[in-house]
Amino acid sequence: MKSVAGEEDRSKNLIVFGLKEDEEEQLPALVTAVLEEIGEKPHFEATRVGWKRPGSAAIRPVKITVPSSTAVHQILMKTGILRLVESHKDVWICADRSSEEQATRKHLVTDLKKKRAEQAHLDHYIRYGKVCSRDKKTS
Repeated sequence: MKSVAGEEDRSKNLIVFGLKEDEEEQLPALVTAVLEEIGEKPHFEATRVGWKRPGSAAIRPVKITVPSSTAVHQILMKTGILRLVESHKDVWICADRSSEEQATRKHLVTDLKKKRAEQAHLDHYIRYGKVCSRDKKTS
């Protein structure tokens, strides 16, 4: 029961990596700027995740909570746009995953990279928890 409740909470969350962290940052303004770059303007709450370590240059991720899982899906569908924006090309957005989901995803990504190296003539991608392959489009 607890797992189901946690899963429901995570379905409305996103994690943003790479947002610069300052002492007097305006986190809502930073997140709004990123979301506007991909054409989304949902209502959200944003907080930094983890502890601030004195003297460390590590940038903590930001957890964004939006009103619905549909909004999360819409945002995730558009995150590729950030790679094309010079000011946000080091920022990436992903779904909020549990520790088990992170471990599973890590194995899938490792398998994906291995297949891409071995079978460069095919397109490889992750779909429904499996690494899939198809012929490359010639266009």
